[in-house]
Amino acid sequence: MLKYNVRGENIEVTEALRDYVEKRLTKLEKYFDLSQEVIAHVNLKVYRDHSAKVEVTIPLPYLVLRAEETTDDMYHSIDFVSEKLERQIRKYKTRVNRKSREKGVEEFFIPKEAPVEEEKEEKAPMFKIVRNKRVNLKPMDP
Repeated sequence: MLKYNVRGENIEVTEALRDYVEKRLTKLEKYFDLSQEVIAHVNLKVYRDHSAKVEVTIPLPYLVLRAEETTDDMYHSIDFVSEKLERQIRKYKTRVNRKSREKGVEEFFIPKEAPVEEEKEEKAPMFKIVRNKRVNLKPMDP
């Protein structure tokens, strides 16, 4: 289960704000393995020029997700931060899945037991050299 630590600087965190933050960030729960406790640290700030900044940090054992957004409206900032975090998670999961697929493909094509007849024969090179390039270098002083 995703837990929330909502803090406010120069603003009182109302129930409506807390509920909205939880509502937007619960959409991220589908990406987590919830067998372990995940805590989202949310920091809400309001500046003198009435701009609102939202910072969200979600520390995970293998990754730290962090996003911040500053707009004129606190609710818009919360929306943008949740979208940024979702993009980060999707990007990370895509990268992990791609790497695991590549490893799986390599392992799939490597035979575990080579037949005895093939060991006696010389193995053909795996790659064919297409072009050699020679470059003349001028001598250099130390």
